[in-house]
Amino acid sequence: MRLDTILLFLLFFLSSCGLRQVEAESEPKWLTGAGPARGHEDLTRIAVDRANNTLQNLLGYKPYPSIAKGVAGLDTGHPMVKGNYETDFPTTKMYQFHGMPSSVDWHNDGRLQHLHSLRDYPDRTPLGLRASCLAVRSSIVRAAHKAMGAFGEGDRDSGLYWLGHATHIIQDSFSPAHTPRTGEGRRVITDLCVYGLEWPGICKHETVDLRDHVWRSTFACQFDPNNRNHACLKSEAQDAVHATTAFLINAGEAIFAGNPFDDLLQGFFACETLTP
Repeated sequence: MRLDTILLFLLFFLSSCGLRQVEAESEPKWLTGAGPARGHEDLTRIAVDRANNTLQNLLGYKPYPSIAKGVAGLDTGHPMVKGNYETDFPTTKMYQFHGMPSSVDWHNDGRLQHLHSLRDYPDRTPLGLRASCLAVRSSIVRAAHKAMGAFGEGDRDSGLYWLGHATHIIQDSFSPAHTPRTGEGRRVITDLCVYGLEWPGICKHETVDLRDHVWRSTFACQFDPNNRNHACLKSEAQDAVHATTAFLINAGEAIFAGNPFDDLLQGFFACETLTP
């Protein structure tokens, strides 16, 4: 989720006169995160619950700490949510992990767009479709392996943090403002957009892009901060939950049961089939 879009929705909801006074206590956390309401946080919360239910059948327990409804990335103590959130709002360790100084413009640097499932443009020319997809997939896999290494060293919080980082990139790839997809479950990538450039033949992520949110436009889904369930998610966000769940199941099987980790990410990033 782009910073500009987040700020637009913050301003919109802060200026809205239609919010009921009884919601004021929930408002700060509701507005923190991606989209007009918590976005990535809830995608991750639902996916964790679903992954835990599947992994319990294999492991006999639920390996991931559940995410409370209403958690917001800005002030959470949940390491997976924190890793997801800091993909958009990085701290020093996120800069260091990606080999960047803290002075780099995280959202606008052409070398870092793949962390938002967009096309890099290191020399002001966007990478090709296949190369862009491979860069996105590589960043997810690299974060997953960092997480597995942390768990192997007994550092559970770091492991969850880097899994959270990976989930954010996966989720961004289901936003039509970032990565248009098609087919069953939106498994087939048809383009990766550019942000900050106009380029013929490539979709553009607008500076403020209203496609970049996760909730259905009904009154109940938009304005009730407690109504953050799967049914309220737009269809592409539901598919993002499915992909995140699949990733967390596969990572959990690798971390806790010693099964192989799928570096091709269950077919959600079939980059080799894309045109250059």
